[in-house]
Amino acid sequence: MAKATAKKSSTQTPAAAPAQAVFTDPSWLHWANKRGDLLYLLAASAMLLLLFKNYLFGSWLYLFDDTGSDTLNVFYPALKHVADYLREEGLPAWSFRQGIGQNIYPNSLSDPFNYLLYLAGGDQLAHWIAWVECLKILLGGWLFTRYLRVMGMDGYVSMLGGLLFAFSGYAIIGSGWYVFSSNLVHLALLLLSFEMYFQRGQWWLFPLAVALLAAFSPFFSYVYLLFLAVYFLWRYFTSERQREVGGFVKISFVFIGLALLGFALTLAIWLPSLKEMLDSPRSGVASLSERLKAFPIFGFEGAKHNAMAALRMFGNDLAGSARLFYGWRNYLESPMNYCGLLSLLLAPQVFVGLGRREKIAYGIMLALFTLPVIFPFFRYLFWLFSGDYYRNFSHLFGLTVQLFALTALYRLIQAKKVNAWLLIGTLAGLLGLLFYPWGLGKTFPALQFQVAVFLVVQTLLVIMATRPVGRTLALAAFPLVIVAELTLTAWPTLNDRNAVTREQWEKGYYNDDTQKAVQWIQAQDSTFYRITKKGNSGAKIPKSFNDAKVQKFYGNTSY
Repeated sequence: MAKATAKKSSTQTPAAAPAQAVFTDPSWLHWANKRGDLLYLLAASAMLLLLFKNYLFGSWLYLFDDTGSDTLNVFYPALKHVADYLREEGLPAWSFRQGIGQNIYPNSLSDPFNYLLYLAGGDQLAHWIAWVECLKILLGGWLFTRYLRVMGMDGYVSMLGGLLFAFSGYAIIGSGWYVFSSNLVHLALLLLSFEMYFQRGQWWLFPLAVALLAAFSPFFSYVYLLFLAVYFLWRYFTSERQREVGGFVKISFVFIGLALLGFALTLAIWLPSLKEMLDSPRSGVASLSERLKAFPIFGFEGAKHNAMAALRMFGNDLAGSARLFYGWRNYLESPMNYCGLLSLLLAPQVFVGLGRREKIAYGIMLALFTLPVIFPFFRYLFWLFSGDYYRNFSHLFGLTVQLFALTALYRLIQAKKVNAWLLIGTLAGLLGLLFYPWGLGKTFPALQFQVAVFLVVQTLLVIMATRPVGRTLALAAFPLVIVAELTLTAWPTLNDRNAVTREQWEKGYYNDDTQKAVQWIQAQDSTFYRITKKGNSGAKIPKSFNDAKVQKFYGNTSY
């Protein structure tokens, strides 16, 4: 028993409880701390039903003929192709409908969420996509609340953290490209499984989390396991274990062994996928590697990039929506740094009261995910010089800020005190960034004013939450204000889009006259031949190269 007690104390979380309170909390807060999971599920479900109502119950499909045209040109054809193959042939293998012929096995079974779409079948698949995306967002946030509970935070803070995670810029913008919302679940599961072993010695979930991630994508495995290595160092050296050198080596080897077990579990899926990736022109003649490596190590990005890195911390659409975007690169590949205004306000508070060693550890953790924003060479290095974009890096940047802020929120609620001058200074700095004349050519004053109001209101609520008078009101108002902020921020992201309507889908796109022509040709000639299309049936911007996957003919092109 003594040994078990010692082990528990040696894994003190970053959210360790401060001194005892000097005034009592309302009884409903104790109830909320016990029912945080349920409160998250209720709030997040209501938000998703509202935000996605046009897709779930209205006339829109979660397919886009704008910047998100990959949904029409890439993802839907791949899903439809596999769904048809499963019904017509069985387990996915070789297909002549992908380019001039290719093994479609590696990627077809990589994402378990896609199995729900395969069950829907080719004809109904498009109508189910929005429901599956909502499921991923809901599940990702719930797993994150469970992770925060294992970290030692109470149900109230965990509920708020789950909402911030599930409705971040990465989650909401990324849901329009399907792949990234799956990563939301993978990262939350990875963090939960890590803490279950690190804190409790429960190892079984970690190899499963790694196995699912490896099957999903060998490259994303690199991205998130690299982050986990940094996270592990941060957690270890901010815990009571920091003086146990032998313990560090031991637990490192245990995690490496469990990760290798995870890779072994899905070897038959990720290894062929890795080979396909290495054989891709993007790893060879079409690679951007040499150009990106030539960029100066401490060189800076341009003004438009810097504007996006700043403004997209406050919301997704301060430079326009996917329909008309004025920012750097495009709507998806621009920084997706929005992680909730409360996260921006409270992240600096995490340094208050830390010892020297802990401040260094927190500072290094923050620097690792801030410097690549300032010096793009390190962002290129993070991507192994494969591309000039943010994508998952935004996910990790936002998560780091959220973790710092939630740790600070838990501490200040428990201790009932906050560094007010630091908070007010943070507010002033954020307002300065928000209203700085970035020179994008178009501003959105209504959105800027909305953000400013939420920043001021949440600053006042934080101060009230640490005072006897107003604490109960502030703690009750926090969830409502955050839900309102997240919903208003996500609304234009999801609804100011060129979404395909059900009527358009039935009468156009892949349901055009191509299918009649293909059926006529196949009725005349049953031998092997290829069909070349001069037009395209997918999205209009850019051209679709995957029509053959949907319209069931042997073509030449594939993307």
